[in-house]
Amino acid sequence: MSRKHAPARRRLCVEALEDRWLLSGGALDPTFGTGGLVTTTVGSDSRAYAVATYPNLGTANDGKIVAVGDAYTTTGKTNSLDMAVARYNLDGTLDRTFGGSGEVLAGLGRALAVQVQPDGKVVAAGYAYGASWESFEVVRFNPDGTLDASFGSNGKVITGFSRGSSDIGEAMVLQADGKIVVAGQTKPTKTSYEDLALLRYNANGTLDTSFGLGGKASMRFASPIRGSIDPRSVNLALDPNTSPLDPNSGKLVVVAQLQSLVGAVAARFNTNGTLDTTFGTNHAGYVNLGNPTFPSVAVQSDDRIVVAGTVNNLQTGNDDVGLDRLNPDGTLDASFGTGGVAVTSTPSYEYAMALRIQPDGMIVVGGSQTSDGTLGNNALMAARYNANGSLDASFGVNGFATAAPGTSSSGYAAKAQGLALEPDGRIIVAGGSYNGTTSFSLVRFLATGPQIGSFTASPNPVTAGDPVLLTASNLADANPGSTITQVAFYVDSNGNGVLDSGDTLLVGTTNFSNGSFTLTFSTTGWSAGSKKLFAVAMDNYGLFSDPAAMTVSVT
Repeated sequence: MSRKHAPARRRLCVEALEDRWLLSGGALDPTFGTGGLVTTTVGSDSRAYAVATYPNLGTANDGKIVAVGDAYTTTGKTNSLDMAVARYNLDGTLDRTFGGSGEVLAGLGRALAVQVQPDGKVVAAGYAYGASWESFEVVRFNPDGTLDASFGSNGKVITGFSRGSSDIGEAMVLQADGKIVVAGQTKPTKTSYEDLALLRYNANGTLDTSFGLGGKASMRFASPIRGSIDPRSVNLALDPNTSPLDPNSGKLVVVAQLQSLVGAVAARFNTNGTLDTTFGTNHAGYVNLGNPTFPSVAVQSDDRIVVAGTVNNLQTGNDDVGLDRLNPDGTLDASFGTGGVAVTSTPSYEYAMALRIQPDGMIVVGGSQTSDGTLGNNALMAARYNANGSLDASFGVNGFATAAPGTSSSGYAAKAQGLALEPDGRIIVAGGSYNGTTSFSLVRFLATGPQIGSFTASPNPVTAGDPVLLTASNLADANPGSTITQVAFYVDSNGNGVLDSGDTLLVGTTNFSNGSFTLTFSTTGWSAGSKKLFAVAMDNYGLFSDPAAMTVSVT
């Protein structure tokens, strides 16, 4: 319905609005790719494992998106697996100022993590490989996609953790001082035991000898780390606090999935690479997290630690999203979920793979969802939680938003690995999908919907039978390119605070002088007392606001 020709009074189909009533965020962003989806085949076969955005507000690359992973390429009769990087413009098109095509291959290897430096350079981490070896690899690109010759050897650093070891870098953070920390696993030569490994590099790519032993730190748990990289088994987060008065400022939190039934563990390291014995029970430096598979981690501004993973629901047999929140000392935070744990039980299957915390404290989980647990029916997924561990019902459908970029009757359909937040709050989930070939797949969800700042009635009190003028004003919508197209008003007839079939729904008209929406509402038939009225805004994306409420006194 256009704003210009909106009638002053019109009944709408209440049931149609109820179907989408909770959707004030989580819709696919129609300004991104095709209906919110982007698919890119790098080489002959590729998939993305991590994604990041440019945070530099006001710069040429502001909000651009970088996805990294791997790509199969063919030279003559030789097939190889190469580290792959793709950069996208805000609209989802490949950014051809990056490497000439938007895609760059960096030689044999796989990238499992990516970060964007404040100067716009792109850092990718993962592993390089040869016929009989794997080693940590970090590659840095200039903003134009060329290898940064000031970093390592012509832009690359390849590090073996120990002589003859097999090493995989799986996660990475950038410190405020420009140093780079990579976490992963190492399997020493002539062993079958995967240990946790941390490496810290200076800004020029040399190992930082002030960290651990010569720039390296390791830890052996009671069980080996799960030795798979698809999906990753180790994740890493940096405590965001920079205050010298905060004892946890700059500390590193690592989560890892173990091969044994112990499940996952979380460990914290001091800034010098030593284990932080103030964390965990009996100064252990780590805590057991039960059994969330493929965990991801983020640290809040108050030093509390959020861990996301996939848990098997013993009652339903389904895989569900599980969240743990730990206090700074490693104990479970009783104010979160139930005793520090929040498990989302749904009829479908969810696989949590990535985690971010919004500036407002809300928790976003990225991953995949399938209705029946089969890989061929997977869709990319984002779920959003309130700060107390409850699902954000205003996001998507009951807290979940999904998109299916690939089709497959059997086998690989869509699998998410990475998650990033745009500077304006929009949510990007990245992974791979299959539609004849396996490709980088990205989906972008809108983070919010319209907002009503003020809802008034005049006169108030009103005499029964007289008209009352309702006004919704101070309207806002944070989604780029959005406009509020209409506002619906209704009376809560049964006092339950929810729009249902017993309520009368009316659409207001636009006052173009100040952008507000108004409606002259008849009070015929009202009795003395009070009436609770609501206003709900809708924008051009079809998103609804949270209802604004007001009580009108009737005399």
